[in-house]
Amino acid sequence: MTQWQLVGNWAGNKPMDVVVERILLIGDGESPELASLRKEDSNRIAAEKKAVDDAITAARAAVTHTPQSPWIERVYTIAPDVLAIAIRSQEVVPGTSSPTNLSRATNCAEMARTASR
Repeated sequence: MTQWQLVGNWAGNKPMDVVVERILLIGDGESPELASLRKEDSNRIAAEKKAVDDAITAARAAVTHTPQSPWIERVYTIAPDVLAIAIRSQEVVPGTSSPTNLSRATNCAEMARTASR
């Protein structure tokens, strides 16, 4: 082998590190060494997948959702390196003004004005 090529989506032309752990060349007949390497790789990949699935399950179990909880409605790209996330909630309660709140705000503004003199 004189050269090899990595194929993928390299959007953005940003520098990156690439680590190649192993290259297996498989011919017509498979030697016992290659068979054992293939078995090790498939076992390692299965163990990694199980660990990721277990982590996702644990994370989902740790979160409690109520009917008022917000949820992610959409995730989409708006540029090659930018994601947009639309989050929706059940109910929005706007703030209210009352004479008590207004008088506190007026008093705070008055105090700030006198302190700056």
